[in-house]
Amino acid sequence: FLVPNLILGISEDAWPMVASSSIVHHSRDPTWPRISITVKELCNNDPHRTVLVEVLDKGRTKDVLLGSFECCLD
Repeated sequence: FLVPNLILGISEDAWPMVASSSIVHHSRDPTWPRISITVKELCNNDPHRTVLVEVLDKGRTKDVLLGSFECCLD
């Protein structure tokens, strides 16, 4: 079964993680709880800064990228 996790990062040298969801166990159609963070935490109040969103399958030995996209608040 998949163990998906939603990750948010901001555009800088190595996409530092700014938020992460709880892990949804044993679901092929996961629904994550809402994540509440401030705009300052997400993109340092810069609506043009690119945010990377990734969905990972959390494995025992490594994480597998299931999908990702980049967006901004603008």
